[in-house]
Amino acid sequence: MKKQSLIQGNYYSQSKVNILKIRFICFFILIGGHSFSQTVFDFNAKAHLALWQTSTIDKNSNALPGTAKIIKYGKNYRENGEVKVRNLILEDGKRYNCLFTHPKWTKNGTVKGWYPKIKKLPENSILTGRIGFAKPQGRAGTDGARFMIFIHYFVNGREQWKPILDRYKKFNGKLQSFHVDLSKYEGQKIFFELRVDTGNTSNQDWAVWNNVKVISTPQSINDKVNMCVAFGESDKKITIVNKKGEQEIDQTTAKLVAISDKLWPVGKTLKVKLDGASPMLKEKIKNIANEWTLYANIKFDFVEHGDPEIYVKFDPEGGYRSLIGNQSVDFLTRIGYDIISRGTMNLAVNDETSDLELRRVVLHEFGHALGFKHEHQNPTAGVPWNIGAVYDYYHSAEGWDRDRTRRNVLKKLDKTETQYSHFDPLSIMIYPIHNDLTIGNFTTTNNYDLSDMDKSFASVLYPFPNVTGNRIRATITTGDDDLREECDVYMIVWYNTNAGLKEFRVSLNRRQRWTNYSTHSKDIPLPGGVGINDVVSITLNFVTRKRNSVPHMWTDEDDTWYVNNIKFEYVNANNDVFPLMNELEGSPYIKFIGKRNPLLLIGLQ
Repeated sequence: MKKQSLIQGNYYSQSKVNILKIRFICFFILIGGHSFSQTVFDFNAKAHLALWQTSTIDKNSNALPGTAKIIKYGKNYRENGEVKVRNLILEDGKRYNCLFTHPKWTKNGTVKGWYPKIKKLPENSILTGRIGFAKPQGRAGTDGARFMIFIHYFVNGREQWKPILDRYKKFNGKLQSFHVDLSKYEGQKIFFELRVDTGNTSNQDWAVWNNVKVISTPQSINDKVNMCVAFGESDKKITIVNKKGEQEIDQTTAKLVAISDKLWPVGKTLKVKLDGASPMLKEKIKNIANEWTLYANIKFDFVEHGDPEIYVKFDPEGGYRSLIGNQSVDFLTRIGYDIISRGTMNLAVNDETSDLELRRVVLHEFGHALGFKHEHQNPTAGVPWNIGAVYDYYHSAEGWDRDRTRRNVLKKLDKTETQYSHFDPLSIMIYPIHNDLTIGNFTTTNNYDLSDMDKSFASVLYPFPNVTGNRIRATITTGDDDLREECDVYMIVWYNTNAGLKEFRVSLNRRQRWTNYSTHSKDIPLPGGVGINDVVSITLNFVTRKRNSVPHMWTDEDDTWYVNNIKFEYVNANNDVFPLMNELEGSPYIKFIGKRNPLLLIGLQ
């Protein structure tokens, strides 16, 4: 895609370099463990100590008279079921050590076991594991089974119990993960009851529990980590043109947090389809997602049919993920990413998800759908990583080698991909960093609301038409050759509007002298509704004139002005500052020479 440099009048036209075309696809990995966690209770290791029973149950889950039978761990009772830790190939085609629990072979059959007591549950304990089925030789005959775990606890010496896991699973070639926060029971004496119920039949209900444990970790389950893995490297540059030729520099602009060519048109209505959620859950998600529209000039239209721009699935095994911005309507992305089966976004939530966790996840993922990125690799964050601990953790938790951990965790983002002009620990787009992975006392936590910077940034990228007060701040430091009186430094700004490209031209110094090594900062108002993404280019135009007091000492051709530093920033109505590019600096950075080199054009798109 080619664009023309926007220089008018007697100046020249210069072809700009191709604008960046990259694809970023976000994969969100739900991390349930921690390399510093300790196993409190292992269900496989303790299975032989549990009291196991099979029976036929009524509609209230009570054993029918005469059907209850105590069974021994490790013995196959045929029609009365079996419980044993076995090494099996499971429905995902892989072999695992797992707890095999076959209910009584009858309709409404069940098997359950009461495990030994834990005298005092440690702080920040999590119940975690996976459920599924052993893989049969031929076609799976099970119609599914109900997997349940109850926690038994004591109030004033009296035993109470409640289900903390209740899932009905069918054979689908995937194991299903679960993570349950047990922090409300910390310090208490508790024990667990594990149970599996048949479906309409007990045929091949080879129910298995894989790696089911209670672990104690420095962070609770609410501190799930979302990691963003990018495809491709950014080579986004600013084009700088003057009479000495064309060059490129890195761009560090708030525009590129939301990759500029991944943003939606300002004011667009995005159709959103929630596929697989209950009516109650859909209503909650709508209300949360629409909070973005209070600050961004964008609308969500939640539909039941048609081809939406944002297609949300609710695969419990899919974790949290979203395509970035308008990738979801890109033809090649839709083919390669399999939008129909995977959606453009996945929310591994259900009706049991807490309102607080749902709020965090929905705001975060819809932020990605609008084009926003993560903060954890922000080059200005200065995270003091404990390198060895980070490598150990991601190798243990995710099986990543050092190169993958370095690329996805330790490597700072290129400044073209930075979230904001400065690190924002309150942003909804951040994820928790635990103190054990850093040196000193550096940590971040989950956030559940849009931060002030999130709101400002949304309004900058998607401005409302009646918003005023946005401006460009130009800061310039003169070198060892001053800007003389009667000369002008014009700033020419080209910007996009619904009616096409427009420009304005203002004098920064108003023919006043700028002495050697002096710094001058000027705020230039933008027309109402012009956002940071609308600014196409900025040009500095040095116009020399003969001084009235000393006629003919300098000519228009050879008058000079040296500049050491140039910085352009976008300032919104809330006085939040977003760099448009890296500061240009040198000794000098540029020498303006009369009519021979009067221009510096900076193309921002």
